[in-house]
Amino acid sequence: MLSTPISGILLSDKAVSASETTALQHAFNQLKKRANMATPAWDELQRYSPVDSPNK
Repeated sequence: MLSTPISGILLSDKAVSASETTALQHAFNQLKKRANMATPAWDELQRYSPVDSPNK
């Protein structure tokens, strides 16, 4: 299970698996890259996620 607040919300209803959350996180990272968009708050949350990300 991911330790970010949004993952807790998504996983709490058991409608979203950890692998789906991981895929969403990777897709969002790609979107940020293409948009050249700064997301310092999101990047800070990702520091607490066990998912490998480019910000680690």
